[in-house]
Amino acid sequence: MLSNPKLVLVQGALNVVMKQNVTLSCLSESAFPPVRYTLFKHNQQVSALNRSDLTPALFTLTINSASDVGEYKCKAEYIISSGGKYSNSLNFTLIEERSHSQPLISLALTLLLLIIGFALAIPFFIIPLYKAKKFKSTRPSTSFTSTVNAEESENEVIYTEIGNLEDPDLTENRHTTKF
Repeated sequence: MLSNPKLVLVQGALNVVMKQNVTLSCLSESAFPPVRYTLFKHNQQVSALNRSDLTPALFTLTINSASDVGEYKCKAEYIISSGGKYSNSLNFTLIEERSHSQPLISLALTLLLLIIGFALAIPFFIIPLYKAKKFKSTRPSTSFTSTVNAEESENEVIYTEIGNLEDPDLTENRHTTKF
C-alpha cells in the first residue's frame, strides 16, 4: 500500500536568496516500485521522476525570481494506476541578500549630496558675500589719474577724473595739461 510521501529539504534552506539552489527529496516508504514522484508548486506541476527502486526522488530547484518561492508538495503514485498521495508541504521564503556594496553606495550618495550642496552654495552664498566685500572696499572716489597719451607729445599728460563708476549718466571729465 502506498503511504503519504515525505518531502524533505536536503540542500539549501527554506529562507532563500536569488540564484540559490535547493534540493528536495520525496519518498514514500511503503511504496513498491515503480513509483512516479511529482513535485508541485501551488498545485501546479514542476517536475516528475519515475523511480524503479526504493531510493527517493531528488528535485533540484534554482530560485530565479520571486515567483519561484512559496509552497511545494510532492505526490507519490504508482505508474500503472491513477490516484496517489500527497506529502507535507515546504514553504520557501525569499529574503533580501545583504549586499557588500551597500556601504559604498551610501558613501557615494553622501559625497554626491555634498558636491551638489557645495555647487549650490557657490552662486547663492559665496559669490554674493565676495561681491559685498569687494563693493565695500571699492568706494567711489573723485581723484585724478594720470595717463600719458602716446599720440600726443611727450610733454602732454592727460588727467581723467574718476567719478561714480556705477552711474552711467556720469561722464568722464578730461583735463589736459602741457608741460
